[in-house]
Amino acid sequence: SSHSPTGGIAPALLTRAAHNGCMHVPYETEKFYYGFPVYILAYPDEAVGVGITTGSSSYSLGQMVMIGCDSTTHAARSIKDGGVCSIKRSGVCSLNLFGPEAMGLFEYAGTISGGDKRGDAHVASSSYDGVPVLDDSQMSLVCRVLEATEDGTYTHFRCEITQRLVTPSLIDEQGRFRYEDLHTVEYVGDARRRIYRYFSDRVERFGTFMRSFKQSLLP
Repeated sequence: SSHSPTGGIAPALLTRAAHNGCMHVPYETEKFYYGFPVYILAYPDEAVGVGITTGSSSYSLGQMVMIGCDSTTHAARSIKDGGVCSIKRSGVCSLNLFGPEAMGLFEYAGTISGGDKRGDAHVASSSYDGVPVLDDSQMSLVCRVLEATEDGTYTHFRCEITQRLVTPSLIDEQGRFRYEDLHTVEYVGDARRRIYRYFSDRVERFGTFMRSFKQSLLP
């Protein structure tokens, strides 16, 4: 039953798995999101000037960012019918990260169909060499779209990051990034539920845990 506390796993299956000594049990779902930052994608739009939509599927390596969307969702159809065409023509967009203060904007930009969503929501933007960037974001990635590909019901954008823009409060006096002050919102969920998770202020340097872990392995 989808109402069981095990996420739809049959009790008999749990018993059988435990009997066989397995530490894991199957979790059957059509999709699963294990934590991705929610963002607002902004792009030039011939009809309204600047188009926006909400997304959560992205990853970055070096100077590249991949942006993906489900082509069957309302937001993806909006991009595909208007925004994606605009992005392909202009070859640019920006990925804008906000904190919990933008929860209403996230849901508005991701669910409202058509029209001037940015203007109607009173979201200020600026142009960086022709790329629209949302002024109140914590951080924005200015992107040049290198490739847009279709993969079944999904659309993938491969982009070059041409500039990273951050709010001044995220840079300390020595010019270092204040990671403890970056408060993006993560999207997690599956076919049953869609959930937001929020960052804490805890940060640790890379390598902090290696010595104690290696010591724990000693006989």
